Amino acid sequence: MPFWLTTVLISASAFLLACLALYFAAQAPLGYKRLARDFDTLQDQFDEWKDAIRVALGRASRMKRAINESHSAGDGATPVGGADALQPTPDGAAPDFLTPRQRFFQNQILARRSRKQV
Repeated sequence: MPFWLTTVLISASAFLLACLALYFAAQAPLGYKRLARDFDTLQDQFDEWKDAIRVALGRASRMKRAINESHSAGDGATPVGGADALQPTPDGAAPDFLTPRQRFFQNQILARRSRKQV
C-alpha cells in the first residue's frame, strides 16, 4: 500500500471521528438540559408529596391527641386501639367503641332505617 494512501485513510478517519465528536458535543447540552428539567420536575413532585405527607401526619397527630385528651377527660369514650379495645363484652357481644351520646344517635339512625325497610 502506498504511503500517501495510508495517510489519506488516517486523515479521513480522523476527520470522521472529529465530526462525530462535534456532533455528540453539540447534542450533550440538549441532553443535559432535558435531564436537568426532568430532575427539577421530579424534585417538585417530591416536595408536593412531602408536604402532603407532612399534613397527613399532622392531622393524625392532632386526632390522636384529641382522642387521648377525651379519654383522659373521662367522657366515656373508649380510646381507639387501647388494651381493652378488642376485648368482647361479658355477654359475648362486640365491644362498644361509642360514647353513650354516640350510641344514642346510632340507635336512632338504626331505628329509622329499620322503619324504612318495612
